[in-house]
Amino acid sequence: DLPTGKMIGGGHEREGLYFLSIPVDVAASSVPFKPSPFQWHLRLGHPSVPKLHRMFPDIPASESFLCDACQLGKHTRGSFPLSQSPSSQSPFDLIH
Repeated sequence: DLPTGKMIGGGHEREGLYFLSIPVDVAASSVPFKPSPFQWHLRLGHPSVPKLHRMFPDIPASESFLCDACQLGKHTRGSFPLSQSPSSQSPFDLIH
């Protein structure tokens, strides 16, 4: 660690690459982690809560969360306002 000068790990170099010697029980992939229902919602393509409950019964059916992407997906877009400017009568007409 540069600020403290403390060694936080060790390893070896082979053919220009450095390999860290990390004990198996400390490897990041072995750390237990339970994703939240919202993380499953994001990872699985934004399914509804009832569908998540069907896939994972331990997720409460009453669970609710606010997902910005889902809210934006439900919005509709208004049409363009009617134009007061002249429109073209044939292709390549000059309109301004």
